[in-house]
Amino acid sequence: MPNIITKQFNKYRVHYKTGGATNRHFALIQCFDGNTVVGQLIFLDSPAALPSPRANASTAGPLNIFFSIERFSAVVDLLRNEGPLEISLDGEIGILSNATVEPVEEGE
Repeated sequence: MPNIITKQFNKYRVHYKTGGATNRHFALIQCFDGNTVVGQLIFLDSPAALPSPRANASTAGPLNIFFSIERFSAVVDLLRNEGPLEISLDGEIGILSNATVEPVEEGE
């Protein structure tokens, strides 16, 4: 049974890419804890062949989670309106979520 790796983050940086006949990587959101990159949300053009999420080098490196580019607006909305947030890796499943529970009818 795989261990769940979870990293909280408090800052992010958005990168947009264009060009190249084989470029599938259209946007990248780096997730920071202070000044350390703890995760990358990578947005690709085709949801049919998304790679499995993975940890870089070890659990000490950034976690990479792949999304279809169609999910970009929803993810940015979550980053802008929620917090604290965390990125997790559970075997073959990548997770972006609130780090705490929120009350019902919060009205955000």
